[in-house]
Amino acid sequence: MLADTHAIRDFGSATGTQAAELAAVAARLAAVPSAAAGPALGPVGECFLAALAQATGAASAAVAELGHRMAAAEHTAYACATGYRDAEHRAAARFGA
Repeated sequence: MLADTHAIRDFGSATGTQAAELAAVAARLAAVPSAAAGPALGPVGECFLAALAQATGAASAAVAELGHRMAAAEHTAYACATGYRDAEHRAAARFGA
């Protein structure tokens, strides 16, 4: 069995970075003005802001979920790399390498 554990850990680090970036994007999307400001803009502006708030809320939730999945991928990559390393050490001990 051969696994490049350094590459696996690098992948985990990259997904962790992406998770943090996605969390920042989700927070910025969530900060878009809400529909509550709509009445000051008249009926057309109110309708527009309501649609915008709904769309950015959905986008924020989707980006946040993707960020959670990327964070989980980081942990999975590290666990896999550790598992491969441990298996390699056990195999070396059994075969006297």
